[in-house]
Amino acid sequence: MIGTLGPVTFSVSDKRIRTFNDLKLSHSARYAEHAIIGKRGLLEFVGFGVDSVSMTIKIGLELGLKPYEELRTLRKMYRDRAAFDFVLDGKPVGENLWIIEGFDEELESFTIDGKLRSALINIKLKEYVTIDEEK
Repeated sequence: MIGTLGPVTFSVSDKRIRTFNDLKLSHSARYAEHAIIGKRGLLEFVGFGVDSVSMTIKIGLELGLKPYEELRTLRKMYRDRAAFDFVLDGKPVGENLWIIEGFDEELESFTIDGKLRSALINIKLKEYVTIDEEK
């Protein structure tokens, strides 16, 4: 097993390949700028920004997956607005849960009878920080 995002398990076996590419983690800090007459402004650290993740998930019949079911699962996770654990290599990513901020579906190919054969999902996650959890 590579990892999980809530109910979605990323793994590779001889029967199924559910994994991702182009994983990017983004971190930021927030600064206020104070104007000073006749001089350069001063920056003051006011806190950390919310971390974000983006990745591309390939789904396809040739990978042992049912593309419509995979899409249905991701759409439900997104629409339910629930926060999930994101785990890679047995370790949580970040210090908090994650929500699906949005995703793009690129429907790549279809079978001769019109079934979805393969798709790329570009997914965006945001760290879900509550006031009690903020560190």
